[in-house]
Amino acid sequence: QRNLNLEILTPRLDEDNKEEGFSYMDSYTHIGARLTLTQSGKYLAYNTNDLPTQERVPLNIQDGTDYTAGDPVNLRAATDETLTIGAKTYIDFYYDEDIEDVDTGEPITIKRTIRFTKTGTATWDTTDFLMPGYFDQDVPITLIDAETQALDNMLALQTRYCAPQKDLTGLTHLAGKEVSVFADNRVISSPNSPDPDMQTLTVNASGELDLGDYYGYITVGLPYTTTMQSLNIETSGDRTLTDANKQLNEIGIAFENTRQGYVSHSGAKLDITKFEKLRYRTDEAFDSPDRNFSGYLPVPIQSSWDPRGRTVIKQVDPLPISVLSIYPKGVSSGE
Repeated sequence: QRNLNLEILTPRLDEDNKEEGFSYMDSYTHIGARLTLTQSGKYLAYNTNDLPTQERVPLNIQDGTDYTAGDPVNLRAATDETLTIGAKTYIDFYYDEDIEDVDTGEPITIKRTIRFTKTGTATWDTTDFLMPGYFDQDVPITLIDAETQALDNMLALQTRYCAPQKDLTGLTHLAGKEVSVFADNRVISSPNSPDPDMQTLTVNASGELDLGDYYGYITVGLPYTTTMQSLNIETSGDRTLTDANKQLNEIGIAFENTRQGYVSHSGAKLDITKFEKLRYRTDEAFDSPDRNFSGYLPVPIQSSWDPRGRTVIKQVDPLPISVLSIYPKGVSSGE
């Protein structure tokens, strides 16, 4: 008798009950407050198990001089948060910024994050909770005294924030394992990645994991590797290429909602170190993660003569990849 275990990739849902994406990891767990971009263009507060989110404790940014980076400010709340928010060193605030898409010229909204660092002891005087500190970037107008702005504009505007974490606990089911980590819309650990700049994090025997930096929302799990291989190249005319050697010099691939990935030819023998990294980046800011890509991408590759001429696409990171079509370019013997 054999036991069959099925691992289900469960979609995250945004507030409009639309699928926001999948967690491409095995035995994964979510940690922290997720307040990042969803497909609907809104924020999603998911699995908040540490700091109360903006729906529960409104935080107001006040008392700055010009609200530039490093300017002393206070975080204010109408309830005593000295043992919750006041016990944190960092608070990450999220806001929207409207820009113009470089490719289409259409207005788009991107998500930004600025970090508050506590510099003194948080206090409560039975009326106001005050937490002194500063921001690492200039505070945007929409976040300055948001409570007053909401009253003036009759809008239910509240700041959106979470407490980032660096040291995770409770990962005993992953003890001793090298893990994939997706944190604040970035891959920060990918054990199967050939990228020399990508680190590999390991959960210790006690189920603890040091991320090396602070992140607001984290997904941790075991890595998947997915591989797609095309069929042998053949023509649509009377001539067959079955007996001819082929050499590919470029592969055109149409993707849908894809981020990251690697491509090569079948002669690479599935050795990921011989694969070319797919690069989609266009107009994103240098300090922001890539957005998912949909469209056609030409990929030059270094190949050798091969009788099959197949294309191989691999995904080793915990990111989505959907291939719609493949257009190989090259030469065959006898031509």
